[in-house]
Amino acid sequence: MSIKVVCSGCGHIYANPQLDQREVDRLYRDLYRSIPGDDAARPDEDYLYWKRRKAEEDYSWLRAQLPPGVAVGSVLEIGCAEGLLLRKFADDGWQAVGVEPTPSYATYARDVLGLEVLDGLFEGVSLEGRRFDLVVAMFVLEHAKKPLEFLERIRGVVNPGGRIFLTVPSVFNLSDFPDDWLSSPHLMILTPDTLRRLLSRTGYRATRIGPLGDGLAAIAELGPALYSSAPPAYSLSVLRLAVIRARAAATIKIGLANARHRTRCRLAAIIGERYTDRLVALLRR
Repeated sequence: MSIKVVCSGCGHIYANPQLDQREVDRLYRDLYRSIPGDDAARPDEDYLYWKRRKAEEDYSWLRAQLPPGVAVGSVLEIGCAEGLLLRKFADDGWQAVGVEPTPSYATYARDVLGLEVLDGLFEGVSLEGRRFDLVVAMFVLEHAKKPLEFLERIRGVVNPGGRIFLTVPSVFNLSDFPDDWLSSPHLMILTPDTLRRLLSRTGYRATRIGPLGDGLAAIAELGPALYSSAPPAYSLSVLRLAVIRARAAATIKIGLANARHRTRCRLAAIIGERYTDRLVALLRR
């Protein structure tokens, strides 16, 4: 958990204080997604099963949002993790490149999935003048210490007429684990309004912003900056209430789940696992 503050001028929600660069480097090199000290660690099978399903859903959704004339091209995925979504692009004929800061995941994407994946944070890797028709960054922007510079660097690698696809956590949908979204690695939490402002200030025109799964999705293309100094769309009290409600709902849900688990364990101790399973199955009908 980290302290999040809200800008009264624009409604932007960000961590204060933030991790310094040394902490950021250590987080993604040794801790985030990885087993500390084990560079050979690979994603476990449960994670891979879930990510395969998610990659299929995300790819189908994204392809449906692109104009009919867009067949295949070149794609860069920033924060590609184990590379399953990027593999979907490559299988469909796209020239696919990934960037991933966690060594074990980058290694898996290269050695197991056969992808071109660069090690490191996007802000620090060299793309040697390469440009792409599509840049994908799913749940990455909220990790950027300087989001405006991050988006400007993306602009520098997008072809004319190209597009970017972003997903970020939304303060209005913190899912079942709001404290995870509010934790130290997430340096900001966005609303549709603040995401649109960030894109506009860095030279993008959002063609779609809306919910996707448990996040907020945006598809944008290069265009005239439409940023204005209008007041934020949501008041501070609305944003605070969204966080309070999410945390309260999660606390109740987790409490009920724990109570059900304790009850099941006590029942199993009395009548045995077999009969407990049968009783639970009957109650669920």
